[in-house]
Amino acid sequence: MPIGTRPNRTYEYVLVNDRENDNPPVFICKHWTVEESRAASILCDKLSQQDNFNSISETAIELIVCGLVGWNNMVVDGNDILFPDEKAQLKNTLSQLLSVDEASELSQIIGEQGFTAKDKKKSESPLLSDTEQSAKTAKDEASAKKSPAKT
Repeated sequence: MPIGTRPNRTYEYVLVNDRENDNPPVFICKHWTVEESRAASILCDKLSQQDNFNSISETAIELIVCGLVGWNNMVVDGNDILFPDEKAQLKNTLSQLLSVDEASELSQIIGEQGFTAKDKKKSESPLLSDTEQSAKTAKDEASAKKSPAKT
């Protein structure tokens, strides 16, 4: 089973703007169970239908809270920020720590379960091969039966 399909396995994510830093904050996110995925799907749909800035930000934070299980190197003004134990505290802390762009980026990654658009493109790309098919299609088989054999 691929790691991405194992519920409660974690993956790490560093925000794009932090990737050049020596010790960037690392968000630890979990892969969802089917039930968690259903709940997150509702939030993703809600997020895509909203046009009010406050509602979008609030829903993005809710989605992040669904998948975020920890962080490393979260430092503000030289002080380590501990990961909150309660979801309400986590929502409040995230609202104070993240910019709107960062919340949007993180909610998108969590909503996609860690797979970037680049990852998806790789998995959907057909294999490049200059060899013929190893098996005939049903249509080819039917055509071969109708044609008289050459001797």
